Amino acid sequence: MFARIAAIAIVTIVALGAGDGRAASVEIDLDAIATPVSPRLRAPAGLPQALQLLPPHRQAVQPADQEASLPPPHVAGPNADALFVLGYGLERAGRPLEAEARYRQLLAVFPNSSAAPLATDRLEALRQAAAAALPPLAAPPPAPRQVCTPQGLFANRSGWCGRVRATRDGSAEVEVAEVRANGLFVLGLRASPCTGNRWLDGAAVGAVVTVPESCLTSPW
Repeated sequence: MFARIAAIAIVTIVALGAGDGRAASVEIDLDAIATPVSPRLRAPAGLPQALQLLPPHRQAVQPADQEASLPPPHVAGPNADALFVLGYGLERAGRPLEAEARYRQLLAVFPNSSAAPLATDRLEALRQAAAAALPPLAAPPPAPRQVCTPQGLFANRSGWCGRVRATRDGSAEVEVAEVRANGLFVLGLRASPCTGNRWLDGAAVGAVVTVPESCLTSPW
């Protein structure tokens, strides 16, 4: 680098056009030559005022990591009316489960909105519709009908009783449960249409006989 020179050099220039031949002297400051002058740029008029109008985070260059940490812009979510319209549209389209989810979302997020009572009513309607669509519970099979032969059909108040297993064409299939053979030396009931055309005695309990329904009546 150049050392600071404090002396002033005097350069004698011979004036070529001077008639008297006198020399002219010029003083040159070597400091001004050795030290470069930095140019100064003048800001355009009105720039400071324009910078003040910018948001604070745009007035200065932010580091990359600081810019990345800026919160994203807020996006408004669905409102109560939009949720109800969406739920009702799903309900009309035959998608009750999705409609129910939208109604419940409305009640959870906007419980005090004007659409909340409507969502409650639609949920109740969906519940009733689902209950009506369920198949009815199968009724338990009826208890077997207990029957006996009419009093007086056989002598000495004899007869038999049983449980009806099935009926068809005016006849009944009956499982014999009890045989009564009253009288001296009477061991059973002789074969006849009302005994299923077979001998009935105590050994016939549990057997199934087919007899006309006219041979049967209520239990004794």
